[in-house]
Amino acid sequence: MSEMVDYMSAVGFDGIDMSFENIGRFDDAVNSVLYSAASRAEKRGLTLSSCHLPFYMPDPDGQQLMTSFLSELKKGIDAAALMNIGYAVTHPVAYHSQRRTYEEWLEKNKEFLSPVIEYARKKGVKICIENMASANESEKDHLYGCTADEILILAKMFDCGVCWDFGHANLSGLSQSGEIEKIGGKLCVVHIHDNDGKKDSHFLPFSGNIDWTDAMMGLKNIGYCGFFDMEVKSSELPADREIRTDYGRKTVFFARKLINMARINK
Repeated sequence: MSEMVDYMSAVGFDGIDMSFENIGRFDDAVNSVLYSAASRAEKRGLTLSSCHLPFYMPDPDGQQLMTSFLSELKKGIDAAALMNIGYAVTHPVAYHSQRRTYEEWLEKNKEFLSPVIEYARKKGVKICIENMASANESEKDHLYGCTADEILILAKMFDCGVCWDFGHANLSGLSQSGEIEKIGGKLCVVHIHDNDGKKDSHFLPFSGNIDWTDAMMGLKNIGYCGFFDMEVKSSELPADREIRTDYGRKTVFFARKLINMARINK
């Protein structure tokens, strides 16, 4: 983790979005590692802007599995609080191919999100609910939780934030600017990556078919001043340090390009 912090600083990032997907596998000894990484980031001048809570989500109707999953989410929130991270992103319950009613989806999210948001609030962490993808990519595609309207209902119900994932919206065939303008001031976090509209590839921006001019216009129109979280796929890169460094610098370059496109004229 310390090497990751050094890498992010070296290639030109000014902040880090932490992933706590695997936090449930570790015992309390991980806290010293997290504290050390947070201290190192501070020394490097890196902001710990947000994090992603565990997202593998089991069958929403499996009570025992969901109880265990809630415990992992709380561990992620504890980690965010320890590292002084203000925003924690979570996925909503998003029923897949099995047919469910909208009312059932809403009720299940009330049941699932209520304890998560209450726990986070006590810890001083703001939950942001992320839009999901619906692209007929597989039988696991999401039935609900994909549009701004659906995510906004949850955000208003719990008085929490929204995380807009541009790649997920592209898979859902949505108008980026139109959806973002609906979200307005509830938008706290953005996940930036590209795809071909068919697979959640997490490409670098401008490598797929997202209309980034339209997407950035949406951010500009609502006066978005938050961080640009580059959720691009680096896990499949070779171990070669030179290639990884080049990839990181390219990511920063595209981030700056997008920021300039979304910049608010004053």
